[in-house]
Amino acid sequence: MPHTYELSLRPVTERRCPTFERLLDRTRALTAASANWEAGKTVGGVRTFSLKPLEGKGPRWWARVSEHEPRHGKSSFDLLYAMFTKDRFQNEREFNKNLESAQYLKNCQWGEVWSLHYVFPAPISPRSSTILTVTHLETVTPRIFWVISIPFKVDADDIALSLFVEAGVPAQVCSVERFRELDGGRCEWLCASTMSPGGSIPLWLSEHFALKRTTSIVPKVDQFLEKPPKARSTRGSASKTAPAADQNSAETTASVSTAPASNAPVTAPIAAVAAEDDPPASVGKEDAMVPETPSTGAVDDA
Repeated sequence: MPHTYELSLRPVTERRCPTFERLLDRTRALTAASANWEAGKTVGGVRTFSLKPLEGKGPRWWARVSEHEPRHGKSSFDLLYAMFTKDRFQNEREFNKNLESAQYLKNCQWGEVWSLHYVFPAPISPRSSTILTVTHLETVTPRIFWVISIPFKVDADDIALSLFVEAGVPAQVCSVERFRELDGGRCEWLCASTMSPGGSIPLWLSEHFALKRTTSIVPKVDQFLEKPPKARSTRGSASKTAPAADQNSAETTASVSTAPASNAPVTAPIAAVAAEDDPPASVGKEDAMVPETPSTGAVDDA
C-alpha cells in the first residue's frame, strides 16, 4: 500500500496509508491526465471533464477547471491559499449550506483526519464523511499548491477515537485540487473528484446531478472571496480541538506545506476556527436537492 496506492474511494487506515510522495505522484498524474478525459459542458466559464471507471462500473471521476480574478488588492492565488489553509471548514460553511459541522480527529503521518457531518431537508438522511487531508505548496514559479482529501477509516480497535466520528450515513469522497498562479494576479483552480453518497441512492441518480454538483461550488467561492474578511459570518461548528485520545498529537501539525512567497500567512494545513460577524446569505430552494461537500462539491441527497 505505501508505494502502490492509487487514488480511489477505498478508505485508507493509519496502518495502511500511502507515503506522501506516492500520494503526490498519483495526484499529479491524475490532474495531468484529466485534460484528456471526455469533455463536458462549460457552465458559467467552468470547463468540465469526466472519466468512466476503468472496470466499467462505479462512479465517474469528474473534473472542473476555473479561473479566478484578484480581489481586495491581493492575487486570487493568495486568497484561495488562505481560504484552504486557515479555518478551511469554517470558511466552507459560508458557501456550503449542507456542511453542518467538522470535527478534527487526529494527525496521521503527513495529514490530518477530519470527520464531516452534512444535513439536508427531510426526508434526506444526514451524511458523514471521514477524510485524511493535506495541503502542499510547491517550491516552483509560478506557484502551485495542492489540496488532497482521501477517504479514511478509523481502526476498529480505536474505540475512543471512533466515538468522535460524526453520525450519519457514511459517504466516501476522494478529491484532488490544484491551484496554479497565472499572470495578472489570476489563479487557475482544477478539481478532480469521485464520490459515493452511500445509503440507498442509486448510482444513476448521483451521476445525474454530478455536473451541477461539480460546477455550482465555483460561483459560491467567488462570492465568498468577494466579501471583505470582516464581513464574513460563521455558522455551525468546525472544531480543531482534539479528542481526549489524541490531545498530544494535536499539538504538532502534520503539515508538508510551506508559506507562499507573498501575502498568505504561514498556517497549519487546516487551522482552528474563528467565529464572528453576520449570518450568511440565504440559498434558494432550487439547490436543495444538490448538496455539496468539501470544495470538491459532493455528498448527494438520500
